[in-house]
Amino acid sequence: MTSNRYPQINLGCGIYPEAGFVNVDVDPSVHPDIVRDVTRGLPFGDASVALVRAHHFLEHLDPDDFLFVISECWRVLVPGGLLDVLVPLGITDDPTHRIFFHENSFNVFLDPNAQAYYRRGTTWSCHSRSVVAQKFPGLHIVLCKQPPTA
Repeated sequence: MTSNRYPQINLGCGIYPEAGFVNVDVDPSVHPDIVRDVTRGLPFGDASVALVRAHHFLEHLDPDDFLFVISECWRVLVPGGLLDVLVPLGITDDPTHRIFFHENSFNVFLDPNAQAYYRRGTTWSCHSRSVVAQKFPGLHIVLCKQPPTA
């Protein structure tokens, strides 16, 4: 679900800003649209964003920050909004990677029986999932925000 009515944001854009997106990065030298440490929260209102793109970004977060940022993405997405994630699979040669992902790493967000701690009140469905070949294998998964469950 994307719409011109709601913005699309690109988290951790680095030197690769995306046209048509609000590009967000902690580093002002890459000239993002918004300079922000997203581990302190996303600078958008509740249910105000159509799409959050997080390509080659989440692996740079600490585990607790990762869980917080995922919950922040859910908070800012409109119902039916999409979280588009691309992360490397396994251990890479990049010393800035703090989290290592497996093909099933996001299942905890999709399992209705998962512990509430990990899901932090968010409900997702899987829009698409694939393994991609790049410099190193990656997981491309698109999650769809679902209404909260009682």
